[in-house]
Amino acid sequence: MELSIVVPVYNEEESLINLYSELCVTLQRRDLASEVIFVDDGSSDQSVKVIQELISEKPAHHLIELKRNYGQTAAMAAGFESSKGRVVIPLDADGQNDPADIWKLYDFLGADFDCVSGWRKTRKDKTFSRKLPSAIANRLILWATGIQIHDSGCTIKAYNGELLRSIHLYGEMHRLIPFYIHLAGGMVTELEVNHRPRDFGSSKYGISRTFRVIQDVLVAKVQADFARRPMHLFGNIGLISIALGTFAAVTSLVLKISGARDFIETPLLQIASLLVVMGFQFALTGLLAEIVIRKVNLGAADRPYVIKKSKR
Repeated sequence: MELSIVVPVYNEEESLINLYSELCVTLQRRDLASEVIFVDDGSSDQSVKVIQELISEKPAHHLIELKRNYGQTAAMAAGFESSKGRVVIPLDADGQNDPADIWKLYDFLGADFDCVSGWRKTRKDKTFSRKLPSAIANRLILWATGIQIHDSGCTIKAYNGELLRSIHLYGEMHRLIPFYIHLAGGMVTELEVNHRPRDFGSSKYGISRTFRVIQDVLVAKVQADFARRPMHLFGNIGLISIALGTFAAVTSLVLKISGARDFIETPLLQIASLLVVMGFQFALTGLLAEIVIRKVNLGAADRPYVIKKSKR
């Protein structure tokens, strides 16, 4: 299988017929083995019935039905896991992603990149409900990951299928897939794609989604900086806490000796004790995390590097 198209669906019955028609026309332009995987994310409308009718005569196209609405990341993860293509390209079911961009992204992926991220440079969305949350999320992701991508929320991207299927998704991680591909040693780039106005239905996302993205971005930041060296994170916090506790203790002692304040007249000694204990707890947590990570890595034969080329 050369190409897998993954389409997460949630209450998009009105747009599916036009989208599927465009998809079939696009895929017929090249004689390559391809599949289309629809993943219904617990739709409450007639999306499942429409998809079943559309793909009834296409054995390479199939539908995955989730038991309830888990969210876009989970739906995409189910599609990715089921995919068999050397190249995997997801796109939204609302028709705003242009299927004509599929071969554009496919060709750009080539042998040089493992992810080509679509960039909706000219977005056809509402400013407050869609553009603003997306802009905030993109800035946060850029800060956390350092990946120079303008539009992390754009669904249509081309991925190296083998590398993509090795990544375990959760939360709102579909925005962060290029970052995790980068962490795995993959090459990531960006390409401008067409973005169309929504003709049917309404958006399922808004400003509230930004808060969930923030949580996943913070996880990504920690993973980027400390995934293989947690002692550097917890140890530094512990040392700072111990240093502050020591400073508070010395200050209380100086006040006592100078006669300015007795120990019972200032909370500095209690604060010092608390900070020192917390500091040692953080340091021990970092030590335990190091032991666990090394144990897991040794057990899974996980190496902290990816070889690009090897000559003998």
